[in-house]
Amino acid sequence: MKHITTFALIFFVAVTFCGCRSEESPSNNGQSDNSNETAGGDQNENQPTLVEAELGTTPDLTRFGNFYLAGQFAEEDVAIMKDAGVEVVINLREDSEMTWDEQGVLEAAGIEYISIPFAQPETLTDEVFNRARAALAENSQRKVMLHCKSAGRVGCIWGAYRAMDDGLSIDEAIEEGKEVGMRSWLTDRLREYLEANQSE
Repeated sequence: MKHITTFALIFFVAVTFCGCRSEESPSNNGQSDNSNETAGGDQNENQPTLVEAELGTTPDLTRFGNFYLAGQFAEEDVAIMKDAGVEVVINLREDSEMTWDEQGVLEAAGIEYISIPFAQPETLTDEVFNRARAALAENSQRKVMLHCKSAGRVGCIWGAYRAMDDGLSIDEAIEEGKEVGMRSWLTDRLREYLEANQSE
């Protein structure tokens, strides 16, 4: 009888211990889930944002991930841009505005040059918007410099790209374009383009 009682006591302790271990398991899983949620939060924090940047004397320079958004850089800045890894330059200025051979200097440095010029809202056609957006999208995995004289036209093209290709709302894209440098005389043209094309 004494042996039976001892055996029963041992069995009771073993069952109780196993039960406690089982109850602890969900708690550990919960901790793992929280870790995943934290990792997700960190991922969102790692999304690109507009930040001020510096490349030589380049004015009005903002960076967003691989994209540099800027005014007109100087010929002496090209070597600095090359060292920073810039692979493509998209120029929104017309030839008549240029005072040096930007294309020749860039190509001599091994940097691809793309010209998509416009100077006034009336010359900023849907085709210009579409060409500029395509150039940005096709080169999004490379370091790109998009520039005009003082980042005003750049902000307008950037707003179009962000709304049409990155999913920002029209108002969000316009505000971001202004942050880059878009002037008021281009805001209405950007809104007109987005309202006509974003739902397509």
